[in-house]
Amino acid sequence: MKNIIFLSSAALLFIGCSTVNVRELDKEYAQPKTSGYSSMHAECKDAELEQYMQKAINRELEKQKIYGDDLKIYCEIAHYDEGNRALRYFVGFGAGSATSTIRNNLIDTKNNETLSTIETQATLSMGVFGGDAKQTISDSAKKVVDYFKKKFLKSEK
Repeated sequence: MKNIIFLSSAALLFIGCSTVNVRELDKEYAQPKTSGYSSMHAECKDAELEQYMQKAINRELEKQKIYGDDLKIYCEIAHYDEGNRALRYFVGFGAGSATSTIRNNLIDTKNNETLSTIETQATLSMGVFGGDAKQTISDSAKKVVDYFKKKFLKSEK
């Protein structure tokens, strides 16, 4: 039992928590045109971090049991800065912050129409041992899924 508690505590030492803001870029898409969609999947650009985002989104969609082909989330990382892990660990309070800005388009796969475009801006400003800068991408992925799910997927009643 002591080993489990120790390992759980040790794992928490490496975790950082980021804040993520979502901004609608196209106000004309603010209200969904249809609500008959029940699933989504992500297809992002080919760069390593964008593939990391794609996997994080698809994992979250599978976890929420809404992975499928109705809608496609296309993501592109506009900005990523790992910051300085040592500064986040030793100083904190925003010093050495890791940041990311990711543009996400939601596309109807039947007619290739863009339904919504949002941007996520994430900041990791502290964490024990400075946290992992990729946490900004993982946290953004969850926010993207939650946002599009709420706005565009039919709710189960």
